[in-house]
Amino acid sequence: GLLIHEERGAVDAFCWTRVHADGSGEIFRIAVAPRTQGRGLGRAMVNAGFDYLARQQGLERGTLWVDKANRQAISLYRSIGMTEEVVNREWEYEDA
Repeated sequence: GLLIHEERGAVDAFCWTRVHADGSGEIFRIAVAPRTQGRGLGRAMVNAGFDYLARQQGLERGTLWVDKANRQAISLYRSIGMTEEVVNREWEYEDA
């Protein structure tokens, strides 16, 4: 499911969801245009994405991935009741 928020012909935000073969749902990508940040579109798109997965796909659980450095996104996700369940370290670079 690709959900798009648009005003006056410009895409302001989107939420791309997917359902995996095991029946789990995920918000695969979410983005808000910098010019529209601070208007609550991120929250609205996350809620719309999970609503789509629940209502249209019949799923009871959804996940998303976020970089731990993205404090703004983490704050948003926590404010809507999400919790951290798994931490994966894909790579780490340390400038010597």
